[in-house]
Amino acid sequence: MATDLVTAAVERELAVRAGSLGLCAAQIGQLLGLAREVEFRPGDAMCVAGATTDHVYVLVDGETDRGAAAGATLGVLDALTRRRCARTVTARTSIRALELHVDDYLGFLHDNIDVCQRMIDLLATQLQAAALALPDPAAHLGSAPAIPAPLLDGDLAIVDRVLLIRQVAAFQRAAVQALVSLAARAWVRRAAPGETIFAEGDPSEVVWMVARGAVHLARAGSPLVLFRGAAELVTHLAELTVGPRTFTATAAAPSVLLGIHREDLLDRLEEHFELARSILAFLAEEQERLG
Repeated sequence: MATDLVTAAVERELAVRAGSLGLCAAQIGQLLGLAREVEFRPGDAMCVAGATTDHVYVLVDGETDRGAAAGATLGVLDALTRRRCARTVTARTSIRALELHVDDYLGFLHDNIDVCQRMIDLLATQLQAAALALPDPAAHLGSAPAIPAPLLDGDLAIVDRVLLIRQVAAFQRAAVQALVSLAARAWVRRAAPGETIFAEGDPSEVVWMVARGAVHLARAGSPLVLFRGAAELVTHLAELTVGPRTFTATAAAPSVLLGIHREDLLDRLEEHFELARSILAFLAEEQERLG
């Protein structure tokens, strides 16, 4: 019996580690302390479309009808956006899972912002790779030349920056206070047609958003051509990763860009959890779009 208890405890920790983005021992203990183990038989519904989202599940073993297996986490987007369950998920096999109440899960993320930062980088990296592997990646990442909006004279006032950032999908759910904090640390860059904003392989030290104009993206040895327009992250998902640049970005028209140092963005995540939550919700939505 004692051996069975030890084995079960190890299985639970292995499941958390598999989907935890490198939690330290204390964080794993905290998460396990918030969870209870539940079981589902084949055919049981774990989530029902339209039902209130009360829990997030981490699979210990078994598989769902949608292919999720040990280490997978279910219900994250529903929890982050406080929406009802978007889809029905049933157990394909017998399943053991760790069940966390939505409030406990969000509280854990709030208390461990470093986990949010790792989640953002890893999810953005994985989703960018998945998008590029699609038969037609341009359809997902943006292929039509953007129609430039009229350029603004002079610098962007703080309220103009807030209004712009608020339109960027990754930041749409953040509170005004968080957006003001982000806008206060951003700066404006004007680019002439053909001017290089950054080159493939450059370090990703700045997060860029298009305020006005259009940006052309290209990769060495690839026929893929992308365009980004107003109120978009210049490289979409890749703009949230910390690795080297995967595109060369050039202005396709007279353009105005808003930039913020990555370290400043990470600092804002520590001060404003809803900003981290907004970015994670955006990434979860992109994951849904990719299927």
